[in-house]
Amino acid sequence: YSRAFKYCYGVMLSGKVAEVDSADLGKIASQCYFNMAACHQLREDHESVVYCCTKGLSIDGRNVKGLFRRSQAFFSLGLMEEAMADAKKALDIEPNNKAIMKQYRDLKEKEKAANTNIAQAMTKFLA
Repeated sequence: YSRAFKYCYGVMLSGKVAEVDSADLGKIASQCYFNMAACHQLREDHESVVYCCTKGLSIDGRNVKGLFRRSQAFFSLGLMEEAMADAKKALDIEPNNKAIMKQYRDLKEKEKAANTNIAQAMTKFLA
């Protein structure tokens, strides 16, 4: 994927591409980023997943797979707010996607549990 991306990027930089071809190359480049993110996800390299998805989403900001993968990576890194934001955006784009609905529901449950733990700790602290 990285070779394919480098090829697309080189062609775009050469300036020898028509506007239509440039849009196609951008889409191919974003897909390369998302596929590289999937490879990093299999290796549990969450920082690289976030990086690749962020680069791909800078080209195609409404890519549901990119948002979903980045949400999962953010969650694995303990970045709940970012994970929730990406899951919500993906759900807004595809409201009937079962995987995204499950991810969003799971994140909500984790958030609720964390808030309960914080409330209990604060109660003990102030008692």
